[in-house]
Amino acid sequence: MLTISDIKKLTEVFVTKQEFNKRMENVATKDDFRKVMTTVDNVFGEVKAMREELAIHFQSHDDNRLEHKEFRVRLDKIE
Repeated sequence: MLTISDIKKLTEVFVTKQEFNKRMENVATKDDFRKVMTTVDNVFGEVKAMREELAIHFQSHDDNRLEHKEFRVRLDKIE
């Protein structure tokens, strides 16, 4: 059988139901995680789109450089 001193030791080690509920008030819920993940997915989608646009933009610069180089060669031949 448990003595009073045993019960006191147990209450020092383990939390009570009220203490547990109080600590759980600040813990994130599934809905909180879902909201965060939805926001992260939206941001990731925007970053992915920006990367694609940037790749297309840089490719257009490369194309312009090649055209400039070709025109420069043709102009040098004409001169």
